Amino acid sequence: MRSELIRSSMFRFIKTSYLVVLMLLLLWPFDFIFPFQQDNHVEWMADSNGVAFLPRGQILSESSPVRLHQTLLAGRGLTLEAWLASEDKDQHGPARIVSYSLNPSLRNFMLGQEGSDLVVRLRTTQTNLNGTDPEFVVENVFLKTGFQHIVVTYNFLEQRVYVDGELRRKADIPGGGFDNWDPSYPLVLGNEATGNREWLGKISLLAIYDHPLSEQEVRQHYLMGRTSGLTGALNEGRVSSGLTAFYLFDAQHSTVVRDQSGVAPPLNLYIPEHVAADQNKRYLGAAPDYESFRMNANFLKDVVLNILAFIPLGVIFYGLFGLPEKSPSKAVVFSLMLGLLFTIGIESLQFYMKSRFSSLIDVMSNMAGTSLGIVVGIFEVRFRKFLLHFKINGPCLDR
Repeated sequence: MRSELIRSSMFRFIKTSYLVVLMLLLLWPFDFIFPFQQDNHVEWMADSNGVAFLPRGQILSESSPVRLHQTLLAGRGLTLEAWLASEDKDQHGPARIVSYSLNPSLRNFMLGQEGSDLVVRLRTTQTNLNGTDPEFVVENVFLKTGFQHIVVTYNFLEQRVYVDGELRRKADIPGGGFDNWDPSYPLVLGNEATGNREWLGKISLLAIYDHPLSEQEVRQHYLMGRTSGLTGALNEGRVSSGLTAFYLFDAQHSTVVRDQSGVAPPLNLYIPEHVAADQNKRYLGAAPDYESFRMNANFLKDVVLNILAFIPLGVIFYGLFGLPEKSPSKAVVFSLMLGLLFTIGIESLQFYMKSRFSSLIDVMSNMAGTSLGIVVGIFEVRFRKFLLHFKINGPCLDR
């Protein structure tokens, strides 16, 4: 009797621990936002040119930068140049410093931070629509505090990253041109357009060229910025050929960040009053990773993990009602109903999280796992009945 009680207590502990761990995994990192619309925390720097991105800040283009798209598409490559300072070397997402994108999974290019590493995503005809596979990572860029001069160049064959005038990495990736770029995406600083990949730091200069700057030109721009103290003098002696967008962040108190490239029409940016957590989110819709139901490795991995994670839940629910031995069909129906309520509840909570998505595909895979768990529960009940019958009556031998 005592051993039976110990075994029963142990099973209850295992079931409770599983449910707690499952809830923690499904709702991590608990970044709920109520309501979606939050104040935009961007401040102009008082002691020099620049803006500071505090928790949940965002600057973006007033409309789709069609001119930027056309210029870069017709150019000889790309250069992204920035003077910036990260306020936290433990930012993840990657946290978006500069992103020409629609949401976390659809972009033309991105400059981001993942821990102490710099991450560059560049969509070309050789990559996916997120600019990954491959993405370009430069390790240990954000280990030091203070402003750094970061330049990314690409000439359709080779990608390079310079930090403070020195070449840090070069590689023959991603290859390909910009023919698959989407002109409708906004240009965004300090965040994603959807507001859920915030970056904490400061930017004092941003320049975009339609060709790769040479190593000598990169070094010249770095020395110019270091000697000028990040003031308006940064515009003097700068390479002007191919300059497509240029921001000095010198307005000090405006809601508009002026494009000073001199190219018409100017690609001005603005600081909105509010930041939306995810303007493109749909309740029980398709998460960005599942757009168009692309059967890629990430899609399959998520589906399989959801199914496996919910199998134990089906087993628990099937045995919860005390009905399996008396009315198996009722136990199956009640278990499915409880499983559906549970997964709908989780997806509803994820809808209000910055880093999660409310996905109908997740509901389907969760219910598939729950259904498999119910099948396992049915066989478990039958096996227990068999063991009980064997214990009482012993083996049945033909005579």
